[in-house]
Amino acid sequence: MLYEAIKRAQETGVKIPRQDIVALLATCLMHDSVEDWVIKDEHYKLDPNVDVISPLLISRVLRKTGLRGSRPNYVATAVRLMMHEKGQPWMHTYEEYIPRPSSNFLSAIVKPSGDVLHNYQADRLPEPQQRDGETQEKFAERLKDYKSKQRHLASILFGDRMINAPNSKNAYHHDKRAVAYARPILYSARGIIEREGDRAKYPHVDWGRAVPIEKLKSEAMPELVETLQSDFQMPKTTL
Repeated sequence: MLYEAIKRAQETGVKIPRQDIVALLATCLMHDSVEDWVIKDEHYKLDPNVDVISPLLISRVLRKTGLRGSRPNYVATAVRLMMHEKGQPWMHTYEEYIPRPSSNFLSAIVKPSGDVLHNYQADRLPEPQQRDGETQEKFAERLKDYKSKQRHLASILFGDRMINAPNSKNAYHHDKRAVAYARPILYSARGIIEREGDRAKYPHVDWGRAVPIEKLKSEAMPELVETLQSDFQMPKTTL
């Protein structure tokens, strides 16, 4: 989805350096992986009860993808800002978290138009089913929370929460790269995939080019795989 949004932004005349496109894709690919792969002994300890993942570890993992030079360190900063760190006081709500990724032009783009956009696509997942042993009341509560989260994620993407995050160093206002192409990418992402009810909820979005996920996979994915193989030195694969 992010790759398609980048291409659409370019079609409108927005110039995005290839090295920044590679950095954006790397950030998107890596945004959850460090949390999933990290080894506890390699955490930094600021407090006995709080685990904070080292940017050095993120950089080391990034280098395994084939990235070279200073680029892994550059992307590592964005990945770190997107991470949910256990026990930190700013992690109580999304409102307190959003200013972190909004302060870096890579994470300011990837968080809403990659991570949030993907998570918002509620019907990419099977309809939640009642679990074995789960009461009807518990299932109804879980389903309500599930749908509420999707609406909240959608409001982050469509409601400009990243752009307007209460952060004195908001990249959307202070980083020339974010000013130049973060907004066009974000706005391009809004109409990529249309879900039921979206037109009524978000009338300001241009849905003229919205496509089903199957078409996105069949047309955009082959080109994305080719790019990944070239820039990240990834082996042949069938994603």
